[in-house]
Amino acid sequence: MAGSVINVTIKTTQGFLKRQLTKVGNFSKKQTFLLAEATVLAIQQTIRDNVRRPGSTGRLAEAFFAEEITNGYGVGRISFLNQEVPYWRHINYGSLAINANWQHRVPNGQFSPGNPMPITGEFRNGRWQTGGGQYSFIPKNPIPPMNYIEKALAKVFAKSQTIIRG
Repeated sequence: MAGSVINVTIKTTQGFLKRQLTKVGNFSKKQTFLLAEATVLAIQQTIRDNVRRPGSTGRLAEAFFAEEITNGYGVGRISFLNQEVPYWRHINYGSLAINANWQHRVPNGQFSPGNPMPITGEFRNGRWQTGGGQYSFIPKNPIPPMNYIEKALAKVFAKSQTIIRG
């Protein structure tokens, strides 16, 4: 069952210009499925390995899944990510790379667990939860890039021949 040539692209952190990484030739649907599944596992594991605050919900990792597309299978439907985990770009690319306004007042809330009030000495001891809290703050630093998509793709590309052989 022959497929078509697949262009693998990612958006770079510099201005979101699409950059072609590689052309991988004539994959079957089964092979694209195997690569997509391996990519999902790599992205999810990379996200879980890099969680920095307690109380992670796992929503970001679970938002990545393999999905059938025209010429095989793909991972990371942008419209779904934007709707379900709209912060995915901030965490992957970092606030500066996506030109986010990171120096704004965060909506009222509190940190949990730990001290509910934002205190420098309590950095990364809790997760900010909006609503119900009486505190707010203006971030001093932008969200740094995690690059979980790029890291996962590097792992998958390195093992791609093994993966597609099953």
